[in-house]
Amino acid sequence: MTNSTSRIQSQNGTHAMPILNGATSFRETSSAGAQPANGHSDMYDVLIVGGGISGLVAARHLTCLGFSVLLLEARDRLGGRVWTRTMDERGGHPVDLGASYIHGMDANPVAKVAKDIGMELMHYVAEHGVLRDHTGSIPPNDLQIFKNTSQCIFHHLKDLSQTSSFTPPPSTPLLTPFLAPSSPLFHNLTTPISKKQSIALARSYAGWCGAPLDKVSFKWWGFEQDMQGEDALVASGYGALIEWLKKEIMRNGGHIRLGEEVVEVNCLKEKNDHVAVTTSDRSRRDNCPPNRTCSGRYALLTLPLGVLQKRPPTFIPPLPPRRLAAIRRLGSGLLNKIFVYYDTAWWTDIHSLWLLPDPSNPGNLLGDLDQPAAVHLHNLWTLQNVPCWCFFMTGYAAERVERMNDVQVAVWVESIIAQYLSPGKRAPRPKQIITTRWRSDRFALGSYSYIPVTNSGREEASPLDMIETSHCLWGKLFWAGEHTEPDEYASVHAAWNSGLREARKLEVALKSARPEV
Repeated sequence: MTNSTSRIQSQNGTHAMPILNGATSFRETSSAGAQPANGHSDMYDVLIVGGGISGLVAARHLTCLGFSVLLLEARDRLGGRVWTRTMDERGGHPVDLGASYIHGMDANPVAKVAKDIGMELMHYVAEHGVLRDHTGSIPPNDLQIFKNTSQCIFHHLKDLSQTSSFTPPPSTPLLTPFLAPSSPLFHNLTTPISKKQSIALARSYAGWCGAPLDKVSFKWWGFEQDMQGEDALVASGYGALIEWLKKEIMRNGGHIRLGEEVVEVNCLKEKNDHVAVTTSDRSRRDNCPPNRTCSGRYALLTLPLGVLQKRPPTFIPPLPPRRLAAIRRLGSGLLNKIFVYYDTAWWTDIHSLWLLPDPSNPGNLLGDLDQPAAVHLHNLWTLQNVPCWCFFMTGYAAERVERMNDVQVAVWVESIIAQYLSPGKRAPRPKQIITTRWRSDRFALGSYSYIPVTNSGREEASPLDMIETSHCLWGKLFWAGEHTEPDEYASVHAAWNSGLREARKLEVALKSARPEV
């Protein structure tokens, strides 16, 4: 694991800052069962690159059918951006540093498995007090502002983009119609301050998109046909899902290797149309060669979009120009979290709230000075029985967190808690502060995908790019990941469905080649 997170622990009023680098030793997990293809120890039916949701789901499906699978993961853990860790030293108080919701419960495969394996899901609705101004007070029309914002972005803007009498140009950002004077964002709001608060709340929806709304394409907003139904917070943590998938793969005879980063994917090197994948062992132990090469009939690439854009493995032959162009055009967004953990909860409050910028200091919530945005908080005490506040850092604030060190984050977050959540009285010092920095994580380089605006004279980004990134190359190199699902991108179920989609394609190809399985 890389420095995607850091923490500060309070010790007698001082701050210690151990960086969570994770284990660096090579580890291999394997199980008796399905043997590599043709009985060769170094040949598998499928090599899967990446141990996030899409890779794990594909591995489970294929191993259930009796195919030999080797899954390669660069980190010392599985899950990718699905990562649950415990906050106390006894292994309790789980929090999700990455994905934490199931979006759209109706017919959602993630929701079904979550229920089947006993994961605790939490549903809640907006309550009075959902907004707090810079004095810690609740605006008189807070629920009206919240309902306007939600209705506008999830209904009005989607209808306007997809069903109106005009087609928006690709250069129009989502923020423009959102903040238009005629926008329902301002419905029943008459005072200048309430309108400014609505605008700040609207900008905070960068977390939903993965990018500041002035970078997101309005033309393609609402194009997707995603899951329906209410959302649910995974209160017990997503870790149980990762552990279940791992156990299923192992029980079916799958092979998993951790701590190995794929540095080359060679579709020409081997005879008989095999794929050769070379990994770099990050432990560099004496009894393990620095590079290892394994072979498979097929390979499935599940690397995040950010990695494909900025530090992909070497492909032989090189990826076609049209594939490279599609990868380049898509946007790789960012959402970071700051967890402020205490010995005990000293507050009573609602489940979820938004802090509004200080008019006299518009950059106080780390947003753009010219475009101040609200910050979303989860009260993990009421949601998960964890004495912790979780700050969702989105848009420009998410990028700014990447450039702040741990002491700077601690000073900022404690001042905000004092100003908004404990006005007029001194809040206790937190026991621990954990900050994610997914853009700096070299195995993620971002959070999830979005379709960006396209300026005049440039090739337009569109959902077709997501379809392009999903297509098999050379008959043996398959692709999955949330960014390959144009109807569901930027969600856990997109990663899940993409892994299952490609596993079913591989199933057909493998059964044609190995009818005995």
